[in-house]
Amino acid sequence: MLFDSSKPLVTDSEGLLKSLPVEAEPGSWKGASRVVSSGLCDLQVNGFAGVDYNDPSLTPKAFEQSL
Repeated sequence: MLFDSSKPLVTDSEGLLKSLPVEAEPGSWKGASRVVSSGLCDLQVNGFAGVDYNDPSLTPKAFEQSL
């Protein structure tokens, strides 16, 4: 989300963001000192402890042992 940093952010009593005034045009952030955006979080798990969860020959026992 892009916003005009001269306008206040709306926060709750704990200081958490509740809304952002989105008025910027795409690409207008270039040269801005701050940009607020959503975070990137990849929750995909491909395996653990040497066990590949995408392996078609994976057995339930091997899966359980990796946990």
